[in-house]
Amino acid sequence: MRRVLKPGGRLLVLEFSRVWQPLAKVLRLVLVQGSSLAGQTVTGTRRPYRYLAESIRMHPDQRRLKDAGTRGTRRRSNTST
Repeated sequence: MRRVLKPGGRLLVLEFSRVWQPLAKVLRLVLVQGSSLAGQTVTGTRRPYRYLAESIRMHPDQRRLKDAGTRGTRRRSNTST
C-alpha cells in the first residue's frame, strides 16, 4: 500500500479480520452465507461473493498492517480484543 500513496498521503483501512472471539463463528457464517445468498439473488451467481468473504477472512490483522513499513500509523479497534 505504501508504494501507491503520494508522500504524506493518508490511508484509512476498515479492517474486518479479527473480532471478539465469541462472535467470530456467527459473523463468519453470516458473512459467507449472507453475502453469497445476496449475490445469488441479485446477480445469479454466488462465486464472486464467496471470494469477497474469503478475502476479508484472509486480510492481515491490525498489527501486521501497522508493521507494514509506514510511519505515523495509528489503530483503533472497535470490536477486537
